[in-house]
Order: sequence, then C-alpha cells, then structure tokens
Amino acid sequence: MGVLIVGQRRPAMEGLVSCRARVELRLIVVPGRTVAVSDKGVAARVDLGEALAAKAALEDAGVNALDAVILRHAEAQEKKK
Repeated sequence: MGVLIVGQRRPAMEGLVSCRARVELRLIVVPGRTVAVSDKGVAARVDLGEALAAKAALEDAGVNALDAVILRHAEAQEKKK
C-alpha cells in the first residue's frame, strides 16, 4: 500500500510591517491661486522595516496621485478645445 502526503506552505509573515499612505496633489494655475485639478492617491506596502514599507507606500501613492492629476488635467484641456 502506498501513501502520498501533499502539503502546501504559505510564506511566513513574521517580522513584516505594513504601512498605508495617502497623498493629495493640487495643480495650481500660475499666475494666480486657482486650483485647476486636485486628486489623491492611496497605497499600502509590506516590508521588513517600517521605514522601508512607509517609503514604498508613499512612492506608490504619489505615483497614483500624479497619474490621476495628469489625466484629469489632460481631460480638462481637451474639453476646452
């Protein structure tokens, strides 16, 4: 009689830290103080240290916010044409 034992291991999460970040960006028309576009970006990252996780989360949130602001500004410019 043969026996087969199959198992699956999930990666250990010991020692890992998660951080969330939120970044808000405003595109301000110069000269003046008119806010043309504003948007936010949020992200979360996990890493071995809090500083590393926080930095990565802020970078990701910044990229998300910048992409959203650029897209909204481009759409607004297209509507003006």
